This record gives sequence, structure tokens and C-alpha cells, in this order.
Amino acid sequence: MYELSAADMGVVFHRAIEIISVRLKSEGRDFADLADEEIYTVAETAVMDASVDFSQSYFSDNSTNAYIKKRIIDMTARTVWALGRQLKSGIFKPVEFEEDFYRKEGDVLIKGKIDRVDIAEENDKIHVKVIDYKSGKNEFSADKLYVGLKLQLMLYLDAMLKKAAGKYPDKQIIAAGAFYNHIDNPIIAGERDRSAEKYEKALLESMRPGGVVSVESVYLMDDWDEGKSLCTPASKRYGKLALGRNVFTDRQLRCLADYAAGKLAGLEHEIREGNVKAEPYEGECDYCPYGGICHMGSNMPKTRQVPKISGREDMWQQFGYREED
Repeated sequence: MYELSAADMGVVFHRAIEIISVRLKSEGRDFADLADEEIYTVAETAVMDASVDFSQSYFSDNSTNAYIKKRIIDMTARTVWALGRQLKSGIFKPVEFEEDFYRKEGDVLIKGKIDRVDIAEENDKIHVKVIDYKSGKNEFSADKLYVGLKLQLMLYLDAMLKKAAGKYPDKQIIAAGAFYNHIDNPIIAGERDRSAEKYEKALLESMRPGGVVSVESVYLMDDWDEGKSLCTPASKRYGKLALGRNVFTDRQLRCLADYAAGKLAGLEHEIREGNVKAEPYEGECDYCPYGGICHMGSNMPKTRQVPKISGREDMWQQFGYREED
């Protein structure tokens, strides 16, 4: 009897979203064009197609897997619905799905997949946003980026900004943002007591993306008056955009992306030099499948703590950012 693992579920989610994205693109549509009544059927078909490479008919092996199948379809459908609502709130359009990411330095090859790339055209500007789908909640952390953790999203943004510059040589390229989009079907407390409008708002608030967004681009993604944006990691206070840990300028985002690329180059150098000390940061080994080999925690020194960056001024000093004269 085949049991679905959390990793299996993550693979199915990603494949299903990719399948839906590609099919919609072939039809000249995107998530925003899906009618509510067709979303579930689209999600169900995509989930079944996404699971064909796994063990034979594992969704029907037992009642547990049958329940998981229903859960995956429900979560995929809800996520597709939320992605559509987010796109409807702005002018960004998806242009790439599962974009290959490669970086080679000597003998070290780094590769990955960028789940989605969106762009918005505004006069002589091209705004570029990258999206990573996650089955768990993720947020941007300047602290972790600084020490070389959570580089992925900023590396993807760096790569896509460079690609856009080559594709649109006569346009100004703007770093719009780098988002973690949550794959979920949240349970909303007091659902029966809410109006349809309030229930939808509560769902979108629960599924709002994490990550970073630029001041220059956020208004092309959402138009809201106060409080949290339902479509971006931004917020407004007294009608003005709140500059915080998630909202930066285009130049500041580029600084973070450049820093991530430089940090990766340093890590690649350390690998080539054979500097591979067992000095993990706290929490980084929690889900590693090789704990039985290294016996982390039983016979190794204590894990390192990620140092905290105290404020915005300290943050930009750490990342080497300078304001233009």
C-alpha cells in the first residue's frame, strides 16, 4: 500500500499549478480569466494529470489517500481562485512558468525552477515580479538573507531582471517584487456568520503572499485604501504606503538581489575550497532527511543563531546600500 508523503503532495501541487498555467496560456488566458464555476473541474483534472508519475492509482489505494486526493484538489482549486483574484486587482500578467534557473561557477552547478514570472508594462518601463509557490507559510527575512540563508527568491529575481534587460533593451527594468504564494484552503472562523464579500476578503487575507514588493510597482498590483493589501505583502497607514520589512524601492530590491548573488558566489568558493564545516544555523536541520547519518544534535556543537538586524538603517549598512546623490 502506497502512502503519500508531504514531499509527494508538494510535487503534485506544483505540477498541478504548472499544468493549469500552461493550459491557460495556450488558450490565451490566465488565472484571472477562469470563471468560479470552472475552477474545481480545472483543478481536479490538473491534479490527476500531475500524479500520473507516482505509484499506480495511489489515490484510490485506501480511504486515507482518497481523503488526501480530495484535500489536494480543494487546496489547488482554492489557490487558483486566489491567484485569479490577485491578478484581477492589477495589470501584471504571467509570462513564464517553471522557468529554468542555472548558475555555474567552476565545478559548482546551481540549478532550480522559478515557478512563475509576471510582468507589467507601463509606458517605457517593464516591471518584473517572481513568484514561488509554497505549501507552507514563508516570509522574507533580511536576517537570514544576510548570513546566506533564504537566497533562492532574491537569486531568482536577480536572474529575471537580467533576462528582462536583454529582452527589452530600450525599456527601463523595474524590480517589482519577489513573492511566496501560499498553496492552501484555509478554514475561516465564523464562516456562516459572514457575508459573501466578507468571507472572500477573509480568505484572501489568509492567503496574501509573503515576500517583498517595490514602492514603484505595488500600485500596479493592488489599489486599496487602508490596512493590509490582499494581493501583496504591503500595508497602508493613514492612506500612505508603510515602508517596512516587506516594502522597498526598486534600487533597494536590486541591492538585495545583488547581495544574494554575491553571497552565493562566496558559498560556491567555500565549497570548491573544501570548507564544509558542520555549523548549521538553528532550525536548518529540522527537516533534513540525513539526520541519521550526521547525528546532528547528539555529538555536534550547538547550532548557530542568526544575528538580528536592528533596523532599516542598520540593514542597508549591512547590505552595502547607498542612496543616490
